[in-house]
Amino acid sequence: MTIALASTDPFVQPLIDPNMLTEDIDILIMMEAVRAAQQLLQAPAWKDYINSPYADSANLTSDAALKAYIRSFASSFNHAAGTAKISHARENGGVVGPDLKVKGAAGLRIVDASILVRVFLLQVSRSDLSHQYISQPFAFGAHFQAVVYAIAERAADLIKAA
Repeated sequence: MTIALASTDPFVQPLIDPNMLTEDIDILIMMEAVRAAQQLLQAPAWKDYINSPYADSANLTSDAALKAYIRSFASSFNHAAGTAKISHARENGGVVGPDLKVKGAAGLRIVDASILVRVFLLQVSRSDLSHQYISQPFAFGAHFQAVVYAIAERAADLIKAA
């Protein structure tokens, strides 16, 4: 995912490119998902509920046609997360610390899903107890509104205590 400013005007929406379907595996997974959905909908239980295939999906007889269909109709629910990593206060990486304050800025906190990242431990060096981590955005399997509410409640507590 890339995010860039579209303007110096803070009220203009940023340019967000989720880089969807840029990797071959993305297309392969979607192809299998469409095929599985087609197979499921062929079941006799659906015969009285489905009048016709959606948007020419019945004509997807080749891999090329299926790929073109996916590229035409794939979309996102725009539940972006993980673009402003939370990290330890003394860690160089990350955008915000545990107090949700933006590192290097005064009076600014981030209180949304952008702080949510998955962190994986890559290596632990026992001699100096240093750790190497990689992080990537969460891929939520459901709406994450409740998680954002919890972050907001925590932020409210932090702000009241400040």
